[in-house]
Amino acid sequence: MKAMGLKYYRFSLSWPRIFPDGTVAGGVNQAGVNYYNNVINELMANGITPMVTLYHWDLPQALQDRYGGWVNEELVEHYHNYATFAFQTFGDRVKYWLTFNEPMVLCSLGYTSGEHAPGIHDPTSASGLSCGHTLLKAHARSWHTYNTTFRQLQGGKVGIALSQLWAEPRDPDLPAAADVSATDRAMQMINGWFAQPIFGDGDYPNVIKETVQKLKSQLTEVPEFTDEDKSLIHGSADFLGVNHYSSRITSDKPTDIQTQSVFESFEMTTAPEWPHGQSDWLFAVPWGLRRLLKYIKEHYGDPEVYITENGWSDGDVQPPVMEDTGRICYYMTYIDEVLKGKERHC
Repeated sequence: MKAMGLKYYRFSLSWPRIFPDGTVAGGVNQAGVNYYNNVINELMANGITPMVTLYHWDLPQALQDRYGGWVNEELVEHYHNYATFAFQTFGDRVKYWLTFNEPMVLCSLGYTSGEHAPGIHDPTSASGLSCGHTLLKAHARSWHTYNTTFRQLQGGKVGIALSQLWAEPRDPDLPAAADVSATDRAMQMINGWFAQPIFGDGDYPNVIKETVQKLKSQLTEVPEFTDEDKSLIHGSADFLGVNHYSSRITSDKPTDIQTQSVFESFEMTTAPEWPHGQSDWLFAVPWGLRRLLKYIKEHYGDPEVYITENGWSDGDVQPPVMEDTGRICYYMTYIDEVLKGKERHC
């Protein structure tokens, strides 16, 4: 990395590698702490600044077994203890922290569709919403602890890495602006679920609140923020980490609001001319990034932004081809759109 001239390196800590059962009472794995100290020290010795993600989806199994995972707000205290330990132990050298990586993906795929761990399938979205509720409270509490206890001494910043997609309506001229409304729902659900409470007004976007009320009308228990929660969450980040790869074309999809999730109220597709990466979901749409940055600026209070994930996948080619033109083109065009946004203020 030094030979390549890299100046920053983002990596994640593994919670169970530090606290094997997820709790302070269960004891610290000193070998894990030593490992991360060695990584951080070696980075700094080579002039590379570490950016550390505290949680990238590896919940200690003991906490999953004991509490059922992120649907249980008991995890707020345990996560806070883990984050505080990390600040105390590594914060003299780590100046950029991310509390969570892509909580929307974690909660929607882990607690709604069941595609990711812990594999909970809940088409009502109640479990996914409960997961997000717990994560937001854990994030905010940890940010406040850093702000009041560590910031003055350590001088670092704490943000969160959110999956941020750009969406365009398929047909903006449909009656009742159906595709425009569907695109707005998609942006609220995918981008705003976590960005709006932290960088907006402290509360969920309307599409989330409407889903919560629908579930409550069906006697499904879903937590809501108190005024105290909203105050704690609002403004609880020093920067927004944007994980962005691609864009989508969005159209309306009629649903039964009594039985189907808001995730099912829109349909997303791609354009045939968009270059396709090896990953089935990855299409190169560089102009979508600049539009996304403008949207963030206008909707979330113009926060400081770091692009924490972006990239291109390709498959194995025999014999190996070293020019890597697809990836070079992807990065050049995406970086160019960021430059345009900076020069033109988006």
